[in-house]
Amino acid sequence: MNAFCLNKHSSSILILLFTSNMIICNHALASGFRITENSIAGIATSNALVADNINTGALAYNPAAMSFHKEGNIVAGLTYATFNLSVIPAGGTKTDNIGKDSFLLPNLYIMDHINHNWTWGLAINTPFGLETKWPDNTFPAFGGNNALEPALTKLEVINYNPNIAWRLDDNLSVAFGLDYYDVRKANLNSQSTIIEGSGQHHGWNIAFLHDMGDLDFGFSYHSPVSVHIDGTLGVTAVTSSIELPSTMQFGLRYHVNDKLAVEIDLDRTGWSSMKSIVIRSKNSGRLLTSSTHNWKDANAWRLGVSYDFNSNTQLRFGYSLDETPQKGDALYSARTPDTDRQTFSIGIAQTISGWTIEAGYMFVILDDHTEYSNTGYTPGPGAEPNGTSAYNGSYEAEGHMLGLGINKKF
Repeated sequence: MNAFCLNKHSSSILILLFTSNMIICNHALASGFRITENSIAGIATSNALVADNINTGALAYNPAAMSFHKEGNIVAGLTYATFNLSVIPAGGTKTDNIGKDSFLLPNLYIMDHINHNWTWGLAINTPFGLETKWPDNTFPAFGGNNALEPALTKLEVINYNPNIAWRLDDNLSVAFGLDYYDVRKANLNSQSTIIEGSGQHHGWNIAFLHDMGDLDFGFSYHSPVSVHIDGTLGVTAVTSSIELPSTMQFGLRYHVNDKLAVEIDLDRTGWSSMKSIVIRSKNSGRLLTSSTHNWKDANAWRLGVSYDFNSNTQLRFGYSLDETPQKGDALYSARTPDTDRQTFSIGIAQTISGWTIEAGYMFVILDDHTEYSNTGYTPGPGAEPNGTSAYNGSYEAEGHMLGLGINKKF
């Protein structure tokens, strides 16, 4: 064995420990507060990978692809992401979000074969996250009422996703898995009050992949999950829940020739489960505060292209159009400012002595959004600012992601 290589068990443990301790993402570059970038290959192709049964970076998007890999694999990556957000509120001046705007986003996938027909895999990633923090007196409509004006809104989520895949025949595989969501931190602070909590819950996922020669079809679905949150409002014990939406992906991948492949994906996020956030006293059950959203399900269209420059080098390109869930009668909030967005991405994979080194870059452009509501807002106990003139103004944002990763077969 090459002295530079670790055996498969020690390398798996080391990478698992590294990823578990480093996942700190708390922003979102997809619609709502979803994070779709689960591998470096995903960044490079704008996440159009659900029908890919060749690139190991696609395993986190469709675990049914495990059956088509002849060997075990470890896929690990680290992404540096930046997200810039600002607002010019009605009657105010331009103000930048002062929350954390740069992040390290690790991801990990490990898989190995049980026998010819069965394969197991484990993904660890951050499928949801958010952070916004507005300075005091950003929004004039609150009239300096610090108990009502928003400050830090934060969500940190890790998903531990074990899967098992069953190969029905040489061309068809199905997979089943468990999503265990660990909400490590949830904040809904005002300028004078800290509301924070944490919680865990589980859901499930299914996937399949059909290799039809030059055309491959993939499907992946993750169930919605309501995570119970226990925390505090100041010094008061409170309880709430966070609705993590379902995600459903369809993909078609066409092999134009031996070098070039093109994939088109439809991605749908079930944001209609995000109706409101209600916070109650843990002891008495009394309603303390609530925030109404009424989001809608949102689609994303993704295009990914891979080109094998030679047997060891692959070039990757991608584009996506993501819809915002804040449509129709959804209530706009400066805590979760969102709009339609586009991504443009590029990347490369280079195999050297049995190791594959990957790099990917994504530029995220969010449509500028001008919020104008005729619903007035008067500060006071129980007053709901979402969807009112309290958040009227012009919002601008953009993001960048640069990722490096390494893959190893064993």
